[in-house]
Amino acid sequence: MRVRLLFACLVTCFSVFVSALPSQPAQAVARTGFISSGVTSTSYDLTVHQLGFTFLTNSTIDELVSVTIRLLGSSPVTLSLYNSDMSGNRGSFIADIATVTLFGAEQDYVFVPSTQILLQPNSYYWIQTSAATGAFGLNNSMTSDYYTFGSTQLYVVSSGTWTPIPTFSRSSIQIDTLDTLSASVACVADDIVVTISGDGNFEVRDDGALLMNNATTGANTITGPRTTTNMMITELRGDGQSLNIGGITCPGGATTPPTMPVAPAVTVLGCALDTADGIEIANAPDNTYCRVLMKDGAVAGYSGAVPRGLIDLGVILAVDVYRLEGGRSITTFPNYTQVCLAGQGRLFYLDARTSPRVQTELATEIVDGFTCGWIPAVGTVILTN
Repeated sequence: MRVRLLFACLVTCFSVFVSALPSQPAQAVARTGFISSGVTSTSYDLTVHQLGFTFLTNSTIDELVSVTIRLLGSSPVTLSLYNSDMSGNRGSFIADIATVTLFGAEQDYVFVPSTQILLQPNSYYWIQTSAATGAFGLNNSMTSDYYTFGSTQLYVVSSGTWTPIPTFSRSSIQIDTLDTLSASVACVADDIVVTISGDGNFEVRDDGALLMNNATTGANTITGPRTTTNMMITELRGDGQSLNIGGITCPGGATTPPTMPVAPAVTVLGCALDTADGIEIANAPDNTYCRVLMKDGAVAGYSGAVPRGLIDLGVILAVDVYRLEGGRSITTFPNYTQVCLAGQGRLFYLDARTSPRVQTELATEIVDGFTCGWIPAVGTVILTN
């Protein structure tokens, strides 16, 4: 049976001051995901046991800032991040967070990612240690703050098994909820002043021509006199959102709305029917949904979800394929699923099981004017020129 997606046209209204992804906070907030308190009640030797623990994120996309764990010893310790599930099982490997070298008595060690790690909303994760020697502390108190702490697990080196335990790791996690991108534009004498809030720094273009390649949060001046028509602001970190704020003529201050083609939109529940609407999914589970991200170069929703490199190729159609079960997100399919997008071109897949999403180009076949490829799990599927 083929499940097909229906999307309707929505005319986007313009405002000189506009923001993307409204479900996220207007300003970045440094938060504590969870934190342990009290003194160490139990210690475990890292030559005998390794430590693992799970947690559930909140409803925002967050950047992992640091993980703190109570340790002692003198050897290097690596912390690694994995996917998990509501039962506390370890899933697929995502990334090594950091490695630190212990230097003596029991104390708190801070692991700071060397590359950006984004934690997805309402998702389960697993963190574990890897060390040759040393020890870690546990206690009987854990506070779930912005995140929900799950369970603590011990890896028994001799048997190669993970076992849940009732005590808690002496650990905490710090995150930063991502900024919502917003911008406004005005004239100051002959100059254009663009005021930006988001995950800086930023690139500023007008109809594709580069105006600034390292704009900062706050006011940025572009020397005039000048007339712009479609000023595009793009975050250079965080989730890479883009925002078209239209144009302005300085001096004078006359503004023009951005040129935005009529863009498709879907309800939050996503999938519906008919290949004439440009998307076709075969053999997908009944609880698989989709949202249209881009069509014919126009952003339909969730600006920043499509990488800049693929946008530069020219996006014909981009959709986010996801599953919900009991109100929570599921990242796997029972079997590979074929996705077909209307048009002919290159087909890319961003795997939602990893953070950041790993990008691969799919092998394709053309079926009745559709470009088709097979994906192993939920994620983003993008058809480009």
